[in-house]
Amino acid sequence: MTAHSAVLLLHGLHEKCNRVPMRADLTAARANTTMETQRRLRALHQQRQFTTVDAVNFGEPRMSNDPFIEIINQLLQGLVSQLNGQLGAAIRGGDPLQNVASGSASIGIGTAHYAVSHLTGVSSVQLQDMVVSKLTPSATSITGELNFHAVLTSALAANAGGDLRVLFANPGISGSLRIDNPTVAGSAAFEASVNGDQLCLNSVSGMSAHFSYGSASIWINGLGPLNHLLAPLENLILDAAKGAIGDLISSQINSLVGAQISSLLPHRVTIQ
Repeated sequence: MTAHSAVLLLHGLHEKCNRVPMRADLTAARANTTMETQRRLRALHQQRQFTTVDAVNFGEPRMSNDPFIEIINQLLQGLVSQLNGQLGAAIRGGDPLQNVASGSASIGIGTAHYAVSHLTGVSSVQLQDMVVSKLTPSATSITGELNFHAVLTSALAANAGGDLRVLFANPGISGSLRIDNPTVAGSAAFEASVNGDQLCLNSVSGMSAHFSYGSASIWINGLGPLNHLLAPLENLILDAAKGAIGDLISSQINSLVGAQISSLLPHRVTIQ
């Protein structure tokens, strides 16, 4: 079964498993499914011609001869399109994020106390893809792993503040930081089932996201002409903020994206 045939099979057939099969949209979609595609998928299911497939290039799926990989990839891509219409609204309640990072440290000229807050840009996250990386079918079920990519379409920005205690002085410090070209990559597990002439994507779970970025910068003021003495503090705050922001973004992806995916499943393809 070719990838082209699998795409024809999927055209218009993404439906909730609990929907009534005879609805007009599903009936119209089934009319577009060729008899040859139906015959081949039935034969494949009956003969149990299953294989385990590993090592798909991350983010760049190779074309596969296994129709189940092609079908599940199409279902996943359909989820991506639906999710991107919902993610911004789901995350917007936590954008900006407050209390990003805080701490204190000695920087040579004194002891600094700092806090990073009001992180904006988190709700600009958009999934790029979800692609099968490993698939292990049995007679009636399919389990496997997938990889995903996401980008944040705007830069991340946050406020930095605190104070510096030097001898008897206690000047306040303030500034801002910025992270450009933030991206997320990760993996998850999925489970699908085969029941007669139906393939159903039941769940995507165990989201594991990892945050990265193109560049990060910080600016702090508080000592006037002696601001250059704050360079060690800038480095300290930037390092702490990058780690905390990475954890926050990854956590948002794991929890909110995972919950949104669950709300859209199960999805199935029906052959009759």
